[in-house]
Amino acid sequence: MPAYAYRYRTEPDGKKYFAGLAVAANLLELFWCIDEFVDPFCCEIKRLKRGTAIILTCEEVSDDPKEDSFFRLVGNDEAEFGEALVDAINEESGWRKPKWPIYEDLA
Repeated sequence: MPAYAYRYRTEPDGKKYFAGLAVAANLLELFWCIDEFVDPFCCEIKRLKRGTAIILTCEEVSDDPKEDSFFRLVGNDEAEFGEALVDAINEESGWRKPKWPIYEDLA
């Protein structure tokens, strides 16, 4: 499945933005992956050229995996991101506004 970096600009000058990683089989699935966090219609995407990984520090808070809070992230500063994702986000070229599937497919 292809992996995409996406960014959502939070400032009019474009200098601040949220950036993320989404993995999806197609554009419709990518739309809904991004929609969990930000408005996909306001995002730019870039397909990653090579594999990457993210590692998060977690801690178990329950012995029952059926509980909603079976584990929790320890903190944002405890995340590390693969070089391919960092390079894609930092490189200005290659970002594009996606042409999402027609609205009827998104309902």
